[in-house]
Amino acid sequence: MAIITHIVAIPPRYCKPVIFDKIERWRKRRLSELRGQRRGKVSVTETGFYIEKLNENYFVAWDQVASIAAKKTDAFIGDTISLIVRGADGTSAEVAEHDAEWQDLLSAISEHLPGSLPYQNWTLHLLADNRQIIEVYIRR
Repeated sequence: MAIITHIVAIPPRYCKPVIFDKIERWRKRRLSELRGQRRGKVSVTETGFYIEKLNENYFVAWDQVASIAAKKTDAFIGDTISLIVRGADGTSAEVAEHDAEWQDLLSAISEHLPGSLPYQNWTLHLLADNRQIIEVYIRR
């Protein structure tokens, strides 16, 4: 039977962070995959937008957009604003303000969906009125 009399600590300068780099790369890749499964990835075009979700591709033409809602989610630090876009066939995706396609989607909404609330209006109400969700566009 061995008796441990002391624990040897290895100074950090001798520890190689290789495993931590691998874990971080895996974490980022996995989060990206999960985002695609849960929210869907959106690519905006002149005629509509593509949604890649659960390894399937869907196309929603601008004249087939049923609704767009803005949502505020409380995060650990600050809030996150996102848009939930829904097609007439029920296809939906969520785009957050930190996503690459955010700016393209905002520009396209004002250009292709007449009657949608202007960005300045719905963001002001979402943040100032402490509301959690606002309808930005509903097809009538």
